[in-house]
This record gives sequence, C-alpha cells and structure tokens, in this order.
Amino acid sequence: IGNNLTYLDFYLYELLCLIDFTSDGKVFKEYPDLAEYQFRISQLKNLKEYLVSSKCLISPFNMKFARINNWPPQTPQIQDK
Repeated sequence: IGNNLTYLDFYLYELLCLIDFTSDGKVFKEYPDLAEYQFRISQLKNLKEYLVSSKCLISPFNMKFARINNWPPQTPQIQDK
C-alpha cells in the first residue's frame, strides 16, 4: 500500500504472469504500465534470485491437462464401473 510492498503485489505479479501467458503478450502491448510493474516486482532482490534458481518451476499454469477459458471444448468421458 503506497510505497510499501504487500502480499497483494506478489498476487498481482503472479496474475500478470498468467495474463501475459494467456494473451501472448497482447495485454502488455496495450497496457505497458502493467508490463513495467511486473518487471519491477521481478527485480526485487529475493524474488529475482528465486526466479533464476532451481527451486523456481517455470512451466505452464495449472498442469498440462487444464484448459484456459474452457477451451478446447471436450466431451465428458463416462467411465464404466
């Protein structure tokens, strides 16, 4: 809040990562202030060190079987008992 870092900054950072991923960068082209904010957060000393460490998992969001915006549509599978 104000000039103080809060958990909401990290929450928004992660949300912006998802938005960037799902929009292929289009949102950041339209709203460069969001891109600049995300970059500033990523440059915080401890976060920056974590992002380049082996502890950081850089992968698609929500596992490979998740669908974003429920796309592509899939027919439900009924399992026999």
